[in-house]
Amino acid sequence: MPENAPHIIELPQIRDHRGNLSVISSPEQAPFAIAGTCWAYGATAGLSISTQAYYSTHELITTLKGSVTVTTLIGGEERVFQLESADRALYIPPMTWREVIPDSPDTVVLFSLSALMDSADVISTLREYEIIAATEYEA
Repeated sequence: MPENAPHIIELPQIRDHRGNLSVISSPEQAPFAIAGTCWAYGATAGLSISTQAYYSTHELITTLKGSVTVTTLIGGEERVFQLESADRALYIPPMTWREVIPDSPDTVVLFSLSALMDSADVISTLREYEIIAATEYEA
């Protein structure tokens, strides 16, 4: 899988009688330096909690509890990923449209970002993304 395409990253697990521990560090698991994180929880199952793309921010999406379906769009190719455990993360490169939908109401999703959140870096509608992406991929 090319590094500039969305792909699953297997996270290390430390297991013992107390439970499991997974780690995300850079550059071992995250292909970018992590500048910030945010998480979503308490969402309604089946309803999108995040639809957007970033111009320049890289992102890792991990479920801490529950599961999510993530649909990505880049270069005209749509892919669907299922995240069901905390030992897997989905890498999202810049200029990738993604939609995150929790599969249950108790889902907790962690977003690790390469930059602090900045509304100027966000493409918030699919139509806007398609126009920008068409221009970028034609060049």
